[in-house]
Amino acid sequence: MTAIAMNGLQLMQAMANREVPLPNIAKLIPMLDGEAQRGKMTIRVRANNDHLNTQGIVHGGFTSAVLDTVMACAIQTLLGSNSGVATIDLGVKYVRAVPTDIDLFAEGWVDDLTAQIGYASGQIVDDEGTVYATASASCMLLKDQKMNWG
Repeated sequence: MTAIAMNGLQLMQAMANREVPLPNIAKLIPMLDGEAQRGKMTIRVRANNDHLNTQGIVHGGFTSAVLDTVMACAIQTLLGSNSGVATIDLGVKYVRAVPTDIDLFAEGWVDDLTAQIGYASGQIVDDEGTVYATASASCMLLKDQKMNWG
């Protein structure tokens, strides 16, 4: 099945399993693998020295981009084929500095889905459950659109 024929859950599962090409953002932010379920997405990520700011710590843009991605993907799992999402609101709370060169897990889940907007929450944690950041997002649903899935 081609990516364009897949519903949102099938597409996110195929991306998590590397059965379809990842979006280009995954080249900038190492998104290593993941797991997609209905209304939930988890992505394993790892910051590296390319993500450091002028103070030598991981830039907040890394954290916000990862959380934006995982929450949008969680919403995507509830959509049909030829549909997508566009973030219209993103709020991130930074709890502690994100370390480099260790696996972290970005988790996103859907809080509510209306006819036009999806609402999601997310967090970045390590394998011991330490929280590095939390977030919430609102995404416009782009239903029955010609999507460019590669």
